[in-house]
Order: sequence, then C-alpha cells, then structure tokens
Amino acid sequence: MSIPDHHIWFAESQEPEGPFRTQVLLNKPLGEEQRTTCRLVISIEPGKLRYVLLNPLGEWLKAKSFENTGLLSQENFLRFLLEKEKILGEKYVEVQVFLSESSFFLVPDKYHDSRYEAALGRLLIDEQLFGDELLRIPLAFMESQLFMNIQPVLKHILDHYIMDFQLLHPVSTVLSIGYRQAHEEQEVFVLFEGNKVILCLFQEGKLILANHFLCRTEVDVLYYLQLVRQASGFENKHLKAWFMGENRIGNAIHWEVYGIHWEEISLMEMKGSEYDNRQDLTSWRYLVV
Repeated sequence: MSIPDHHIWFAESQEPEGPFRTQVLLNKPLGEEQRTTCRLVISIEPGKLRYVLLNPLGEWLKAKSFENTGLLSQENFLRFLLEKEKILGEKYVEVQVFLSESSFFLVPDKYHDSRYEAALGRLLIDEQLFGDELLRIPLAFMESQLFMNIQPVLKHILDHYIMDFQLLHPVSTVLSIGYRQAHEEQEVFVLFEGNKVILCLFQEGKLILANHFLCRTEVDVLYYLQLVRQASGFENKHLKAWFMGENRIGNAIHWEVYGIHWEEISLMEMKGSEYDNRQDLTSWRYLVV
C-alpha cells in the first residue's frame, strides 16, 4: 500500500479512546469555504458510527469509523461521539444519515394511502409502534414509498447535533443500485450491515423481493438465499449475486455448488487517493453512490 503525498494519513485500528475505538481511513485538510460545498454521509448501526465527507467532485476528504467498546448504551455512545466530533455538526450542502437497525417495508405509489400508514407500520414492524416513530421516504426511481421506524430518543439526538439531515435506510441504496444494474433473468443484491443482511431480488430488472435478516455466518446467508429462491420460484435456476459491505461469504466454490455465482460490487472508488485496501473499503463503498 502506498500513501500519496497530499496529507492523507491512515491508522489501522487505534487503541480504545475511552468508551470507543477509532479507525481513520482518510483525513485531508480542508478550509472553511471548501467545507460548505461538501456532502456528509453518516452510517449508524448498533455500537458503530461511520462517516465520509466528500467534495463536489465526489472525492473523499475524510473517512472515519467509531466502535462502542461496550461501556456506554447506544444513546450515550452517540451523544458522547457527536459532542466530540464537531465536524458532524457543521453545515454542508447535503447530509445523509443511514440507520441500519431500523426495520422497513415498501408500498408502491399506486397503493399508497396516508390514512393507513400507521396501521401498516403496526402490522409489519411493531404492533406498539406510534405514528411519530414511522418515517416515509419517497423512492421516485421505483415509484414507491419506503417506510422505516426510528426511536424518538435517537431522532432527538440527531436533531440536536446534526444540521438539516435526511434519514435513510441502507436498503434504499441497494434498491437504487439494483434498478440501475440488474439486467439478467434473476439477480440478487446483498448488503452485509452489522449483524444483518439485506437481500433485494430482481427478475429482468424488476424488484421481486426486498427483506433483511439476522446473519452471523456464511451458512446463514446461504440459507436465506435459498429460502428467497424457493419462495420466488428460482430454486432450479442460476442466480447471480452481488455482495456489498463487510465480506463474510467465504469461499466462492462452495456457492457454485448451489447454483449461485457471486461477485463483489464496487460502488465507489476513492477518487483522489491511491489507497487500495479492499478489505477495509468494502464496508464503506455502499455509503456513497
């Protein structure tokens, strides 16, 4: 690995800094005028926060990850971190916050009726769900509405520390990629996110299924893929799988036995940098499209 001579520095995995462990991938200096033209992307999952700061050309300027060492609750971890990392509270052209622990469901525009949103949320997510815990995100590219839940205390923390942000679910990125890239008879786009896996199945470019499951091993992923194939009538057909996020799929040879050909999808190259450690970058690329 070579480090380019333009003030980028990298730290593998630093010792715990109090209640959390820090990893720095990129840290380029930027002035106040440059900061106001940047885009900030934040990903929050249980016990972890990552962010990427990009300039108008899409070049990565800063990329940093924080992991809770277990000393704090999720709420206090976020409060402590957002108080410390002042850069996350600055004003930017766009701020996106992805919440991976949220559940989700999709409703096509032609069937959407705002009168039944809360009832659908209680039916599909949590029967105790309150109306203000359900967020609606329009997905114009697929003429649908994405619904996700958020805990009021988390929304309060984000409102207090982050300016003018948009809340998103990682599945929205996977769906966007799938709609742009899916061309074969059947393809599945898989995102590893924390202890979950998101599966989006397409048939000839049309979405057939989108769901997320708890996943801890390669066997879990294979089980859910086979379950999805069976439910969709694809169990006897070749399936092409695109994987994103932290690579936990093991040896590709094992998958070919089940008729699954998988490839890792590269969603974002780190422009302006010669950093090329794929193992560390795979879990960052899906953040930015």
